[in-house]
This record gives sequence, C-alpha cells and structure tokens, in this order.
Amino acid sequence: MSLKIIHIAIMVMSVILTLSFAAWGYQDFLHGSGSRINLGLACASLAASAGLIYYLFWFVHKLRKAGL
Repeated sequence: MSLKIIHIAIMVMSVILTLSFAAWGYQDFLHGSGSRINLGLACASLAASAGLIYYLFWFVHKLRKAGL
C-alpha cells in the first residue's frame, strides 16, 4: 500500500471523526445539557471537517494533475 493511499485513508477517517463529533455535540446541545460550549464545539468541528474535505479534494486533484 502506497503512502498516498494511506494519506487519503487517514484523511477520510479524520473527516468521519470530525463529522461524528459535530453530530454528537449538536445532539448533546439539543437533548442534553443545552450548554453553549457543546454548540460551539459542534460548530468548530463542522468547520474543521469542511477544511479537511477541502484539503482532501485538493490533495487528490494534485495527485491526478501529477499523473500519479
């Protein structure tokens, strides 16, 4: 398995993890304590997952452009 494939797999797992954390934080805000900290963590995690998705697409595009 090449390093490129491992990098893409780790990035996909990171996106899944940040989206799961965002969903958990939002659900805890709605049905749990109602703390604004949980809502803030959910928003920050959602922003981080958007950044990771952008990076993932950029990386794949760079690989395709390089012919790899």
